[in-house]
Amino acid sequence: MRALNEDLPYDQFVRRQLAADSMPDCPPQERAALGFLGLSPVYWKELKLDKEVIKVIVADEWEERIDAIGRTFLGLSLACARCHDHKFDPISADDYYALAGVLANSRITDIPLITDAEAKTLQAARSEGTGDPARDQESE
Repeated sequence: MRALNEDLPYDQFVRRQLAADSMPDCPPQERAALGFLGLSPVYWKELKLDKEVIKVIVADEWEERIDAIGRTFLGLSLACARCHDHKFDPISADDYYALAGVLANSRITDIPLITDAEAKTLQAARSEGTGDPARDQESE
């Protein structure tokens, strides 16, 4: 909502949604935009499953992300390009797997949305306690 209110140009908005963590000039609080991909489904993978089954599960996760990117930024469903080229839209299976390759080399991790100085202040406050005995006891 803030991007809309601040008239952020669309190309910068999209870049932050997909790669804010790799933008050196992007302030930490702008990394919240990465939630677009970070909130995508992650399916549980039982390690006892066959490797081939796990590969399919991971490919399904990529498909969810690819389709969300396509529907959001292109107004197109891209999931069907996993199996075949689009008949009428210029999206090929090669395009699909190129994007899948990018996602395959991406990792979803927790990153701070505050500066290092703010994080140190927060950590110090947590180690000292809140001053509220009931709350301090809950956090132990």
